[in-house]
Amino acid sequence: MNNCVLLAEVLEPAKLRYTQDNQTPIAEVVVQFEGSRPDDRPSKLKVVGWNNMAETLQQTCHPGDRILVEGNLRMSMVERPGGFKEKVAELTARRIHSLGTTSVTVAEITPRTLPSNPAESFTPQPLPSFNPTPLAAPVPPANVTPPDYDDIPF
Repeated sequence: MNNCVLLAEVLEPAKLRYTQDNQTPIAEVVVQFEGSRPDDRPSKLKVVGWNNMAETLQQTCHPGDRILVEGNLRMSMVERPGGFKEKVAELTARRIHSLGTTSVTVAEITPRTLPSNPAESFTPQPLPSFNPTPLAAPVPPANVTPPDYDDIPF
């Protein structure tokens, strides 16, 4: 089964459109995620939602938001100008969780929210003691007779 979970940042607002035949809502949003190595550039990916997920994408995905998306990853061929075809990855969302915005402004961090002396605000607590009780050997029930192994022919 194809299942992908992606932590990403929303780059553009979601675009909502409808199919011509039965007016099914479809939303598309472009996200970026970090590479697997520190020197990799962030990669972009289109996330698509259908029906109720399309409406959820439009309502909850705003530029700068961090989201956790679960869905199916697929590759499709797209014709580009100049007559050549390109493979493009697309994630069809099944679930989405908003994790808030990625940017924090300086105005949000005030001296009142930071402790004046971080060493005073932290008081180490002792770890709880751990006293395991030893396990007793199992006692067989009194009314059960042990098997007689002498009757087994070899």
